[in-house]
Amino acid sequence: MREAGIAQNRHQTGTLTGQCHQFAHRSRSYFHSDYLSFEM
Repeated sequence: MREAGIAQNRHQTGTLTGQCHQFAHRSRSYFHSDYLSFEM
């Protein structure tokens, strides 16, 4: 029972980290294009 809880916890943490990473990548690319257009 406890093992399953730990596995589920790990899975939730993994998806959370993935979402954070995705959001950071998206905002970075958005900022990059914005910055490049501003430079021109």
